[in-house]
Amino acid sequence: MKSAPKIIGVIFLTVVFLVVGLLLYVFRSQSIDAALLPSEFEYCGKQIFGADERYLEITNWIRSNNEGWSPSYASYLPKLWYTYPSYNIGLLENGVVVSYKTDSGYPQFYKSINHDLKLVCANGN
Repeated sequence: MKSAPKIIGVIFLTVVFLVVGLLLYVFRSQSIDAALLPSEFEYCGKQIFGADERYLEITNWIRSNNEGWSPSYASYLPKLWYTYPSYNIGLLENGVVVSYKTDSGYPQFYKSINHDLKLVCANGN
């Protein structure tokens, strides 16, 4: 009977290590795959692409800030969206949320960061 507490202790520690390992794996820092950026976005009700100032601003920002993202399962209410059927970028006051289609689903990533991206539509763009 003296071995029962030891067995329970070993099982408990094993479960704790597995849970901690799983949490560290799920919430590890991620990279955004900039190669999946679409050739256009809908922004403030119009299509932007190519040399458009807003298109270049957001795609260059994503390419420059593609490291250090966290997987996120929360719902966000961004101030401004850049959308495409398979790729979405939402701008918040102090962060950015990105979701895009992959072979394994539609993951969402969040980065808490102070950025200088515009949060309102101005002059129709």
